[in-house]
Amino acid sequence: MFNFISLVHMPILFFVSGFFIGSSIQKDGYYNLIYKKVKSLLVPFILWSAVAFCSNIVIDILSQRISIGDIIRTQFIDIFVYARLVWFLLILFIVDIIYIIVYAAGIVWLVYFVSKYFLRKIPIYSKYFLEKR
Repeated sequence: MFNFISLVHMPILFFVSGFFIGSSIQKDGYYNLIYKKVKSLLVPFILWSAVAFCSNIVIDILSQRISIGDIIRTQFIDIFVYARLVWFLLILFIVDIIYIIVYAAGIVWLVYFVSKYFLRKIPIYSKYFLEKR
């Protein structure tokens, strides 16, 4: 049971988050909603990543493992590019912005077909959700 929960907990959280975005678009409008998403998702991602970046640099410098330039480059790539710590904030922001654009373009039906296609390409999801019974 734990394996099933760990398999679906993030998709469920993303689903719940995306479930209300249509009503948020109608209530707030496109630009206000994008502004809210930047404030609630992108700013925390940048702030927490900056905190992790600075603390990891201090720890690595104190341990004197490698040169300062290598430390900064490695930590920057790990934290900001790979979004190692708060990856879900960045991904949720990107998905929300894509959905807002798709909703504004009037091609929401495309989301269903694209998501169904991509879920079939992920073996672990296709095994649990897309098998014909």
